[in-house]
Amino acid sequence: MPLLRTLALAAGLLALAAGMVVYPFDYRDLAPRLQDSLVLALLAGGLAGLLAWRLRIRAASAVLLASLPVAGVALAGLPDAAAMTLLLLGAVAMGTLLPPVAGTSPLLRVVAGLGLLAGVAGWLLPFPVHHAGSWALALAILLLWRRRQVKHDLQALASEFRQGVDEAPGTAFAVCLLAFVVSAPAWLPVQMADDIAYHLGLVWELMQFGHARFDVGTQVWALAPWSTDVLHALVSLLAGDESTSFLNCAWLLMAAWLVRGLARSLGLSPRLSWLAAAAYLSLPMSYMLVGSLQVESATPAMMACVASLLVARVPPGRAPLWLLATLAGTLMGSKVSNGLLLLPFFVWWLLQWRAALPWRDLPVAIGLGVLAGGSSYAYAWGLAGNPVLPLMNAYFGSPWFLPENFIDPTWTSGLGWDLPWRWVFQTPTFHEGGRIGAAGVLPIALLGGLLLAVQPLRSRALALATLASAALLLSQIQYLRYLHPLMPMMAVLMLAGLAGTPAAGRERLLAGVMTTLVAIQVLLLPTSSWLLMTREIRVLATQGRDAVLVRTVPERLLARHFRNTAEPGDFLLYAHSTNAVMAELPRQSAAVSWHSQFIWDIRLQGWDWPAMLEASGATHLVVRHPEELPGLASVLEQASVVTRAGPATLYRLAPAILTPRSLPAAKGEIALALPLAATHASTGWLELQLACTPDMSAVSLAWELDRPGRPAIQRWTQAPCQDGTAQARMYFAALAGADSLRVGARALPEGQGLPVALRHARANLRRDPTAETERFHMIWDAVCARPGCGRDRSWLRVDRWDAVRD
Repeated sequence: MPLLRTLALAAGLLALAAGMVVYPFDYRDLAPRLQDSLVLALLAGGLAGLLAWRLRIRAASAVLLASLPVAGVALAGLPDAAAMTLLLLGAVAMGTLLPPVAGTSPLLRVVAGLGLLAGVAGWLLPFPVHHAGSWALALAILLLWRRRQVKHDLQALASEFRQGVDEAPGTAFAVCLLAFVVSAPAWLPVQMADDIAYHLGLVWELMQFGHARFDVGTQVWALAPWSTDVLHALVSLLAGDESTSFLNCAWLLMAAWLVRGLARSLGLSPRLSWLAAAAYLSLPMSYMLVGSLQVESATPAMMACVASLLVARVPPGRAPLWLLATLAGTLMGSKVSNGLLLLPFFVWWLLQWRAALPWRDLPVAIGLGVLAGGSSYAYAWGLAGNPVLPLMNAYFGSPWFLPENFIDPTWTSGLGWDLPWRWVFQTPTFHEGGRIGAAGVLPIALLGGLLLAVQPLRSRALALATLASAALLLSQIQYLRYLHPLMPMMAVLMLAGLAGTPAAGRERLLAGVMTTLVAIQVLLLPTSSWLLMTREIRVLATQGRDAVLVRTVPERLLARHFRNTAEPGDFLLYAHSTNAVMAELPRQSAAVSWHSQFIWDIRLQGWDWPAMLEASGATHLVVRHPEELPGLASVLEQASVVTRAGPATLYRLAPAILTPRSLPAAKGEIALALPLAATHASTGWLELQLACTPDMSAVSLAWELDRPGRPAIQRWTQAPCQDGTAQARMYFAALAGADSLRVGARALPEGQGLPVALRHARANLRRDPTAETERFHMIWDAVCARPGCGRDRSWLRVDRWDAVRD
């Protein structure tokens, strides 16, 4: 076997060398990015070294205690750091509700605690209870209640880390510096395509409305598994602004620490165990995902927890069963495809415990799994008729998506015997926006070790489960990011298969090889995303966050301007299908994109801009290159420029002005009516300018939304009389069924016969697509009486709960 291991290692290294000659990496373009990474490492190392010398602590500990927090506070802000600290402490407290499992790291219960927090918040998403104060109070009460257990687990975690560092202090310091470098994209503003189109939506819904709107018509993924997005939303609520950085750093560090622990469990030396963590950290996908809200930024740590629990081979019992169920539920609550990854590990668990399954504890375990990960499936099934919408819709037939099984065929034709080779040297075929090398070099250089890990008894079960999970996933889709949750186990198994029995000479050889491979992967870090190839981290440090956005996603700056200046009912349409930057404007935006089915159905018939604008009720457009979209230039001739950011422009469309009709009224009074389209939801405004006399203090206005067969919705306001003029504007929103908006005006004080005259009246009426497509009002709108819910106090609105209930 030693000879076989040597040959496997040599073959992998020769294959890598040959590939680097045939498909050379872009060293000239990568060199400046490597320079940025080295500068970060030197700065962090210098600060950590100084702190270690002054406080007499290990340099590795100083990196995590000083360099990472200082960088985070400087680039993300103190509120973000405080919010993440509170959430993590809350996760520790929540995890202590699960019984401890002897022989496992306390970190497993912390990850499970995060899953339980996400689960509780997920089930509560429709309720308007999500505010900074309510969550801070809840977490504070939880911490106060579990303070002794929290202190115990934190001390255990600190002791575990100190012990790991003491075993190999030099290597630990280098790996912690690497973690600092790899965490750099976390501090960038959110800008990746799926994040700004979808993942940020829940974050902004909770911050703006205090609940989720479930607007599946505007965003087809609105009911998709949301555990990781819920956690980002909670941190953002507590911080008071969009906050993703510290949570992503936590997921990265937890995954790396669990990799080291897995390596130690399989018998690797302390130095090689730290190098296994370095191998995972230096994967370019790890570097990209730490700056993204993609699920795979978190699921590697979750999968590593499941693997660690099973590798520990704890005897059957309540504590490990409940912990495993919670972890599995958290994974399922994050992504449907995680079921494929979990299935072989579930079989492994059954084989381990086949002789003594704790049947009595199984119902509670199932309940914990459902609590942690079942909310999105339940709401999706109840509200849209498909628990995995938009997946498998040919089977479920939900009206909210096409009757087809959604899958991207771009990533379903790459399976073959040479997949590892093409993964490394033809990466763009398996990962959009990446360059050659984005898969790292481990899949070729250490592939032999992964196969050899099947032979030793100590690593056999983990190797078989990991390989089976990879085979299941790759048989369905060959997408680089989707395999990343298995990389913590693969990094360990590759090294364990090549290490064999401990031997000083072999350990030195492998340590040298691993150091070299890690160095190559550090060079390749930016290849995982075109965004990271633009040296954004340098721009962030020297020019700020807005300078980063104006170079990559200027639409986010326009979205911020729109959010700060929009009038009630304004609606923004992103008039291009390449950047659906609508997530941060829930209920205020949509895109000409397949994410928004009600617009995309029109788009598929051609570029019918009048029809798309009518269907969306848009008052504003964001455009990049109008000349590239047929018919758009003529639309913009009637629009005015609001502001610009880089190549993107925010336009305000000219409103379609309507004239209300006069109604019979008492002498000296005025009555007007604006007919509404009863067939669909509407929104808009009605504006009046009235002539009054100096004897009047104000004009009394009675507004009424009529609904045939139901009570009218009424509101009374006053318009002060100033210089002979009284002006008023009422914004309104109505579901289908309301047929007119009426207003009556009379002078105040009443009883003096003072006449009111109409100078002019005008109105604007638009379709309200989100009122037709959001699912929120069907269940919980009755309990919500705050702005943004169905009873927004600043509008004259149809009471949506009554409209649905009646």
